[in-house]
Amino acid sequence: MGLSQETKVGLLVLISLIILGAAIFLVGDFRLERGYTLKILFNDVSGLQVRAPVKTAGVQIGAITKVDLSGGKAQVTVWIKGKLSVFSDARATIASTGLIGTKYLELYLGTKTAQPLKEGNLLIGIDPVSFDKIVNEGLKGFTDLAEAVKSFTGDKDMKESLQKIFTNFSSVLERVNTLLSAKNKNINNIVDNFEQFSGRINQVAIKLDDLTGSISKEDLKTALDNFKSISAKLDTALTSLNNIAAKIEGGQGTLGKLVNDEQMADEVKGTVASLRGASDDAKKLLARIGGFKTYWDYNLNRNSVDTLTRSDFGIRIRPKPDKFYYFAVNNLKSDRPADLVTGATLKYDQGNQKYNSFTAELGKDFGPFTLYGGLIKSTGGFGAGWRLFPANPRLELYSEAFRFDRKVNNQNKAWINAGASYKLTKWLNVKVNYEDALEQKAVNATMNLYIEDDDIAYFLGLSGLSSLVK
Repeated sequence: MGLSQETKVGLLVLISLIILGAAIFLVGDFRLERGYTLKILFNDVSGLQVRAPVKTAGVQIGAITKVDLSGGKAQVTVWIKGKLSVFSDARATIASTGLIGTKYLELYLGTKTAQPLKEGNLLIGIDPVSFDKIVNEGLKGFTDLAEAVKSFTGDKDMKESLQKIFTNFSSVLERVNTLLSAKNKNINNIVDNFEQFSGRINQVAIKLDDLTGSISKEDLKTALDNFKSISAKLDTALTSLNNIAAKIEGGQGTLGKLVNDEQMADEVKGTVASLRGASDDAKKLLARIGGFKTYWDYNLNRNSVDTLTRSDFGIRIRPKPDKFYYFAVNNLKSDRPADLVTGATLKYDQGNQKYNSFTAELGKDFGPFTLYGGLIKSTGGFGAGWRLFPANPRLELYSEAFRFDRKVNNQNKAWINAGASYKLTKWLNVKVNYEDALEQKAVNATMNLYIEDDDIAYFLGLSGLSSLVK
């Protein structure tokens, strides 16, 4: 189905308006960022164009929006970016990118202690030196020099003398320039090194003056006497050390025997190695004790089919961050109810779950996945969990299977649960479980309290330590 005539006309008008707006925005002087304008007066702004950049320290901070006359002087209106402050002692001049390059406005922002300028404030600019004026004055100087030289050229001898003078002067300048170019770096290094050396000599002289000014002749004499006494004592000490070294080398004394007896040295090495091994074992054992994590784990379950509330209570032990043991009592009840007809004590409740069953599991984490197995509600079974977002493991999906020997209508039907757990806080989880998916098909809601207990962890660690000590 094609577009109607009205739709085509509307699209054409819309596209035309977009193109027109873009053209006005690009050609016109429109800006989306905030800013403010200042006015600067110059006597001459030759070559400075509208839209020329305004720079400070080589960085563009604005642009020229208007150049007109005001009172016989050139008035330049500039736009400055809104976050940049210009102060009342600012200076402005006209510069160019090269000798005859594009001209722009160079703006020195001023000092922060001065008053900041606002919208429409006026500055007096520094007039640039005109390149044309420099050329004209230079040409005039050369013309005057040529006229002066010309007045002397009437004399033939004077002409030849001037020619020799200019030739010799040019040769001397060339040699001096070559010499300075070759030696300039070395001269600069010599001057720098001499300045550093002079500064260091000055510091040493100051310290010597302070030292000699605070020490008297009597102090120097006492110091020399003490030095002689110390020297004599050092000689005596060195003599004693030589005697001790000789005795040790000869095997005299306990230390001498220790040094010279190879068997004793080997025994010492063995003792040190044993101590080092014991130290390493102790470090590993203490690390295992400190790495224990234990948690009380309580589940309050509500079944949607038989509307019964059941409780599970256990303890979860993590000897390592990726390994755990779980021990629990499931479907807690103080006494087993009796059948109303036969009076026999019931082993299972209405949902065919055993009272006071036991769970003992061993599990391990593999990244975002968890596998576990063992005794689940007094029968063998296994399960798995998957944390969908490992960086923020609040949500976990899980499934488990047990009671593989259960008979339902002469058929084997294992008990299979599948569900999801979400961590609300550090100690509270909520679970939704599809329980007994092959037979009962009930939805089970669970509130799980998960509380860490450091005391149990330390107790278990110290129990292991005491068993090793015995």
